[in-house]
Amino acid sequence: MARILDVGTRPEPARPPERANLPAPAVRETIPAIEIDEEDSSIPFIEVGAPANKPSARPEARPVPTILPLNRPEPKAVEPSNLPALFRVSFRALPYVPPPTKAVSQRFPKELVSWHHPEHEISGQYRSILHEIEEQLGVQPGKVLLFTAAAAGAGTTSVLLNLALTCARREHERVAVLDANFSAPALAARLGVSP
Repeated sequence: MARILDVGTRPEPARPPERANLPAPAVRETIPAIEIDEEDSSIPFIEVGAPANKPSARPEARPVPTILPLNRPEPKAVEPSNLPALFRVSFRALPYVPPPTKAVSQRFPKELVSWHHPEHEISGQYRSILHEIEEQLGVQPGKVLLFTAAAAGAGTTSVLLNLALTCARREHERVAVLDANFSAPALAARLGVSP
């Protein structure tokens, strides 16, 4: 019985694939073999295509341009005259305005655009936001605004300080800013003062 199972599991011999009627291959042009001289160790050069100008790394010799002299008239000295002057120019000393100290300007961070660049487009946006808030509140003395953020790091402190600086730049305005975030106060650190 083992012999019967052995005969049943043997694979059949492979048959050769049937040949399709393919066209005969085209006759190829044979290129003559290059004879290599065993004593010469250089690599043979085979030029492909038409001969062309070989590029050179040498710079072209260009003629130096001739600089022609300019025919300018000699400057004439002007003598002062006693004729009446049409325009008078007078100079006066301007009052000295000391530049802002580095400690104050470096203390505030770059996010306070209203302080560093009051004429910037972003500062103009803060002015328009402040104008909209005032229109909604109406004209009242002693306005109190509360700012809060939905999540930490949303930029509420930067917006609050820019609006406060925009408001403080106006005439007859007083601004007080209070940081009521007891868990992580950031206002003092932004202004560079100790809490």
